[in-house]
Amino acid sequence: MIQIKTKKIGIFTLVLAFLLIFYTTLVLAVGEFVIDASSGNIGIGTTDTGVINTDQGSQWGLNTTDKVFVISGSGAAVLNLENTLPFNTAGIVGKKLGAVVFSSTVGQGPHKQLAGIVSRITGISGSGSTETYLADLRFFTKGATVAGERMTITSDGKVGIGTISPNGTLSVGSTDASNELWMYHDNTDAYFKTDDGAFVFQTDEGPNTNTYLDVKGKGAYDGVLRLYTGDGTGLYSSIYTDSQYSTYFKFGSQGLILIPDNGPDRVGLVDIKGQGTGYSMMRMFDQDDAEHLDISIQNGHAYFSMVGTAPGNIYLQHGAPGAIDMFSSAAEGETRELSIYGYKTGDSLKSLQIGVGVDAADTASFDGVSTYYFDGNISTTGIITDTGDLSLKSTSGDVIVIIG
Repeated sequence: MIQIKTKKIGIFTLVLAFLLIFYTTLVLAVGEFVIDASSGNIGIGTTDTGVINTDQGSQWGLNTTDKVFVISGSGAAVLNLENTLPFNTAGIVGKKLGAVVFSSTVGQGPHKQLAGIVSRITGISGSGSTETYLADLRFFTKGATVAGERMTITSDGKVGIGTISPNGTLSVGSTDASNELWMYHDNTDAYFKTDDGAFVFQTDEGPNTNTYLDVKGKGAYDGVLRLYTGDGTGLYSSIYTDSQYSTYFKFGSQGLILIPDNGPDRVGLVDIKGQGTGYSMMRMFDQDDAEHLDISIQNGHAYFSMVGTAPGNIYLQHGAPGAIDMFSSAAEGETRELSIYGYKTGDSLKSLQIGVGVDAADTASFDGVSTYYFDGNISTTGIITDTGDLSLKSTSGDVIVIIG
């Protein structure tokens, strides 16, 4: 073994310096320690000082003029940076174990550190004969002004980027390292957490680019998006699509509540659209799923219908807190009608139109059928005007009384 000491100049050092100065192509080999004076490369365990391969080295950004330090042997090549700190030393936590530093003397002043890897003691495990140190690895790079710690690998295997105290298996710090995003798996579920702010998923490939968030199941299973309540009860709502191309929204006991949150006095709007030539429909089921109410729009017409095994009545304003208004925003000349259709056995489809009279002012209009039946008393405080044939009769033989 050859030892080169800088504090004491020995005969070997003088000889080596002489050879390096006057014989630039000299290769000094003693045992398995080699210094190639022409290239400045050093080899340990080999006489080949490892000039960079042009093809492979270029892939790493290296070239044949780079300096090489080679460790070679029949077993594993080990570079051991060892600190001989004793056990139970006061203040041992925080002590440095070793470092690999990358420096430059060009344009930066003498030995300007630009990047490095540092290991330090972070704790002590066990005691007495079982005592051992815990250590981390810290990666530094130099920015525009000072060098800063960019990545940390803790003693328990957590990786922090932009944070020196990672909470998860992989953690990423915020711009000023005050907050953190971390990811880990607890052998059951995978977690993606942050201690502040919202998750924003955004495609940034240029203008007018869509952003997609894909949730997929494996094999025959569906991808399900679950939204949990914030009260710690574990209740959640689910959104998923099955193999029949139907999308399901399953919610809690309060149902679906849509409230716009992009400013004051905003209207809550839900758009349901068909694809291509398909129309849109909203379908609501009753308790046993035997009947359902369909609300759809097709070819410019809106449909409100109940379908099922034994459909009953459709109630409009089932209670009586107020009236039902129709066409209340009609403008001058707009005399829309309410049409009621019926089909008598052996007859054709008939309809009754109830509306405001088209020609006479302040007049109700009943049109569409030849005969009208009123089951009860007819009472009026106005004038009944006979503009055609006015026929009054009783189908039951009762007397018809006209009071003048």
